[in-house]
Amino acid sequence: MNKIIAVIHREYVGHVRSKGFFIGTLLAPVFMSAMILLPGLLATMSTGEQWTISVIDHSGRIFPPLQVALSDTLKNGQPTFLLRNIPVAPDRWEGIKASLNDQVTQRTLSAYLVIGPDILSTGEAQLYAANVGDFTTLERIEGALDRIVVELRLNNEGLDAERIGQLTRGIDLKTLKVGRTGEKESGFGQMFQTTFLFVFFLYMTILLYGVTVMRGVIGDKSSRIVEILLSSLKPSQLMAGKILGVGCVGLTQYLIWIAFGLILTTVGAAYLGLGSIVRMIPPATFFYFILFYLLGYFLYATLYAGIGAICTNEQEAQQSQFPVIALLIVPLLLITMIIKNPDGIPSTVLSLIPFFAPMLMFLRINVAAPPAGQILASIALLLATIVGMIWAVSRIFRVGILMYGKKPSLPEVLRWIRER
Repeated sequence: MNKIIAVIHREYVGHVRSKGFFIGTLLAPVFMSAMILLPGLLATMSTGEQWTISVIDHSGRIFPPLQVALSDTLKNGQPTFLLRNIPVAPDRWEGIKASLNDQVTQRTLSAYLVIGPDILSTGEAQLYAANVGDFTTLERIEGALDRIVVELRLNNEGLDAERIGQLTRGIDLKTLKVGRTGEKESGFGQMFQTTFLFVFFLYMTILLYGVTVMRGVIGDKSSRIVEILLSSLKPSQLMAGKILGVGCVGLTQYLIWIAFGLILTTVGAAYLGLGSIVRMIPPATFFYFILFYLLGYFLYATLYAGIGAICTNEQEAQQSQFPVIALLIVPLLLITMIIKNPDGIPSTVLSLIPFFAPMLMFLRINVAAPPAGQILASIALLLATIVGMIWAVSRIFRVGILMYGKKPSLPEVLRWIRER
């Protein structure tokens, strides 16, 4: 046991002190948060530029209410939209249009809006601009036009637009998740985002640390350090020490991330608006997250240890690990199906398959808690599979760890497992 602990200490200290661990643990959450939050934040931000728009209103009814509707102001108090009404006779339109195009091209005019005489029946208008990528501003203009046209149509029919708006006002359907601890408000968007984020973290860390085990075995094997190590301990002890040591590194990283998240939400919830999201996540989610990480890690790290033992370099390992990566990717492809029907027969069966269970059973627990019997069955099947894989891979490890040169074929590997 002391020899295994020594290997665990060597692996743990070596990885925790590395620059990669520091970057992954401290900078990765910041980077991922920025990748998630910044695009949406930047997309909703105004460019801060003033739009000068010439309006050619052939209907003669849209420009006055449009000027009122687009009365937004910039931070400096200046109007966001400067609208100019340009009356144009039909026989002069082509010449005016060419002049307006020149102004737009030379940036003396932001855009010009052409409203046809029959806009109330066709609902069509054209906006000519050099920049059509500022979708926030374009949606603002389109929304104003839409409301004006609808109101004019209703007025033409002798209907009160305001009264109709009140009668046709939509409902605000709130969704509440019912669980064993009671009811809790939970919107689909928040539930999907948090669930996907947790499952993605499971996928990335199981894959990352499984590959770390594989590379560690290949590194020791290629540098011949393994021959020195095996002079004082058994191959199974070396494999166990590597798997447990790297697993502790991953667990440490998770605990740091959880502590970082709790501190961030405690201090900055009022400013970042994260309070409702954090309150929506029950404490049991973190427990199952750690549990299924450990189970998934031990299962896949054992497989990766076996791959490292039969390969002599990174190139061979990259080719050999494809089946293992495929087993990890399949659950990601099934996320939408599981979320839509977490209690269906396909979801239940797939979440009990040991190689899919770490992500799919956790996914089901987070969406709609399955019966306790299914959770326990999934854990029991995972444990049994881990024990079986450890037995099989340890037989591969004891032979392959000291073999160099050509990678063994599948029949050879199976023979190693059968040999006593």
